[in-house]
Amino acid sequence: MMRKGITAIVLYLSGILLFSGCIRIEDFENYEIRYNGNIEGTVYDLSTNQPIEGVKVFYDYFTGDDENYEDDYYYDYGFPDSTLTNEEGVFLVRNLMELRKHVIMMRKWPGFEQLETQLTPTAQATDSYTFYLKPAVSEFTIEPTSLYFSKEVVSHYLVIINKGNTPFNWTLSKEADWIICLSNGGTLASEDAEIIFAEVNRALIDEGTTEDSVTISILSTGDTRTINISVEK
Repeated sequence: MMRKGITAIVLYLSGILLFSGCIRIEDFENYEIRYNGNIEGTVYDLSTNQPIEGVKVFYDYFTGDDENYEDDYYYDYGFPDSTLTNEEGVFLVRNLMELRKHVIMMRKWPGFEQLETQLTPTAQATDSYTFYLKPAVSEFTIEPTSLYFSKEVVSHYLVIINKGNTPFNWTLSKEADWIICLSNGGTLASEDAEIIFAEVNRALIDEGTTEDSVTISILSTGDTRTINISVEK
């Protein structure tokens, strides 16, 4: 039994010596540097040529399946890693798998269209790129374009429809207190819609007034819609 134990120890130590002879300690310390590539990018506004701070940069290796990367994919399923551009519009992604195609997606909402590209990092190097984001112009409609509250009606609804392929933020402003909107702003995804409920508080309308009208404005990136609202007291 003793002889078998000694033999096992000798074989174990021999394996350690053989292994250590092939791989040195410094190989472990420099593994990420020697076997991976980096990507550095500078992001500019295409219309002004100024750097953009706060662009969120998502990245992940490309599986080769030609996935259609929808908005929900970035948030819910993939791209666990991301970074932000600094005040000079610069971002740096370290230790990507060299010679492997990666999907890089840049997003700055509201204000700019999403940009997606595919890059292959060079081994043991930092590749530098320049990117330009296009200013986004929202493409949306409001239905209906006007509201009328008869004496029997206290609530209506509006529908904001995003007809573009770029999400945008929107805000609502109104001229009078007697019109109450249950939502005054939010973010609308591409090709999506949102319902805004509007109610009338007739007690806030001036005494002696039998009918009144106001406008509410829906403001988004590069565009504004005005809705006329009339009420019968």
